[in-house]
Amino acid sequence: MATDHEISHGRTITWTLRAKQAREHIAQAWIGTGWIVEVVATGSRDGKPFQATHLFGVPPVSRTSR
Repeated sequence: MATDHEISHGRTITWTLRAKQAREHIAQAWIGTGWIVEVVATGSRDGKPFQATHLFGVPPVSRTSR
């Protein structure tokens, strides 16, 4: 897990990034997906609460040496 905090243009947002290996049923439903990356943004915009969650399917990492 990684986090970052941003303060600019009337926004105060904390970004949180997590990655998990895709479970078998997800890998079958989202062909080519090996990892699920979740980005969560929480904080405020112009004094109003804000929260958003984004999920991304990422291909498996190749283990070949270069």
